[in-house]
Amino acid sequence: MKVILYMAQTINGIIARNNYEEDFLSHENWEVFLGLVKDMGCFVVGRKTYEEVKKWKDYNFDKINATKIIISNIPDFKLDKGYVLAGFARILNRFRVLTSD
Repeated sequence: MKVILYMAQTINGIIARNNYEEDFLSHENWEVFLGLVKDMGCFVVGRKTYEEVKKWKDYNFDKINATKIIISNIPDFKLDKGYVLAGFARILNRFRVLTSD
């Protein structure tokens, strides 16, 4: 199984500001992300990223034609239609099964 990690972050390793804003991300970052999602057919983000991107005016996940997986440890977290909720512990356990010898 091939896993690709695409993470937008600043040079000092920050993936979001303390208030969770990601205003340092560029349009080019978004276009690269969309290209990867198109090629892979899915993407996985955490709950906080999902919640923040929902607030963006010009970009959002809703119009992306792909499997949209949101990771949360809140088992009854409510997602908009078209998204899949996955618990982080379940994903790690599944990954361990898939990669064990």
